[in-house]
Amino acid sequence: MSEAYKITRETFQFLFEKYYKALCSFARQILEDKDICEDAVQDAYVSLWDVRSDFNEEKAVKYYLYSAVRNKCLNLIRHEKVKARHQQELAYPTVDEGVIEEGVFAPIYKALKDLTPQECKVMMGVMYGNSNQDIADDLGVSVNTVKTLRQRAYKTLREKLKGIQWLVVILFG
Repeated sequence: MSEAYKITRETFQFLFEKYYKALCSFARQILEDKDICEDAVQDAYVSLWDVRSDFNEEKAVKYYLYSAVRNKCLNLIRHEKVKARHQQELAYPTVDEGVIEEGVFAPIYKALKDLTPQECKVMMGVMYGNSNQDIADDLGVSVNTVKTLRQRAYKTLREKLKGIQWLVVILFG
C-alpha cells in the first residue's frame, strides 16, 4: 500500500510550478482568451486547495487538475452559449414589447441626453445591472467617482422626470 500524497503548502507550490503552464496551454486548446484560460487554471488550483484531500499519488492530482480545468472551460463555453441565446432573444422584441418600451423609455432616454457623457455612461451601466466596480473599470475611474457621477445623474433625472419618478426608482433604485 502506497503512502497518501498529501497536499501541503509546499506540495501545492510544487504542483503549481510544475503544471501551471501546461494547464494554461491545455485550456488554450479549448478557449481562445488567454486571461480566461488563466482564470480557469487558477480556479482549478483553488478547487484543489479547497479539497486538499489525500491523493494516492501525484498522477491522481495531475488528473484532478486537468479534469477541473477541462470542466471549467466547458462550463464557460456553455455559459457563453446561454448568454448569446438570451441576447439574441432580447434583440428581437415583439411589436407589443417594442411599442411599450418606446412609450416607457422614450422620456428616460431623452432625459439621459441631458447628462454629461460620463454620467450617461454610468447610468447606462446601472440600467444594465452593472456594479459600481464594473462601471468604474469600464470608465477607468474610481468607484467613488462612479458614485458621485451617479448621484449627480440621479439629481438631473429627478428634475427632468418629475411626473414619472417611480420609474426612475424602479430602473435605477
